[in-house]
Amino acid sequence: MTRYPGGGFSTTSTNGLRAEDNAYIIDGLFNSEPYSGQGIINGAGIAGDSATILPVDAIQEFNLQENAPAEYGWKPGAVVNVGLKSGTNALHGTAFAFGRDGAMDARNYFNCANDPCAFGQSPSPKNPRTLEQFGGSLGGAIVKNKAFYFGSYEGQRYDVGNQFGGVTSPSMISLPTAGNCLFIATGDCAGSIPNAIADLQAAGVAISPASLKVAGCALAGSAVTCDGTDFPPTTIRPSISSMDLPTKLGSTM
Repeated sequence: MTRYPGGGFSTTSTNGLRAEDNAYIIDGLFNSEPYSGQGIINGAGIAGDSATILPVDAIQEFNLQENAPAEYGWKPGAVVNVGLKSGTNALHGTAFAFGRDGAMDARNYFNCANDPCAFGQSPSPKNPRTLEQFGGSLGGAIVKNKAFYFGSYEGQRYDVGNQFGGVTSPSMISLPTAGNCLFIATGDCAGSIPNAIADLQAAGVAISPASLKVAGCALAGSAVTCDGTDFPPTTIRPSISSMDLPTKLGSTM
């Protein structure tokens, strides 16, 4: 099984097959998401991280079978079979922690104060980046030689800065409410594209021509005009009641 460069969602392949052609099984239970075929537990999201984490300390063993026998059924790719740990008569556990911050990180060379980057311009402040990853496991006996318990946990806490031109991404500050822009005194930056563009201009952020084209807007100095040709368009469409629809069976449109 191989993973395409960059990793992430839907990037595993076996024998040249698509990612959804692999099967994932945990303790005998089918663990493939039915839409994309990716693993449900520890499966990479389309954007962001996994919604569920299976800690490495919880895995007893795993095997991977290519060209699996008929007992595994419907998937032509590989079968990833994971077995989880169980408690024992003796008490056993693990603990771990890992942390990092951006104190020793270099600033992104392309993190310029203005767009596009220009030679000699002052850089923007270095974006913050922190990661805390921690967890542990514990297992033992409830009734010796008969019943056991085992539990494991892993947590991740991190911040990744995304700062541009003094405007911080919504992941780091709350979104403005209607009528409350960040840099201009009045306006509805939560519901008005012209007001949002004017707010960015007030912050000294250059608006790219591609963004203006998508928004259906144009700039003339500090004035913003929009003609309703944005994508998707915001012009008023006729309601279905005003369209010529058949009034009885057998009518033609």
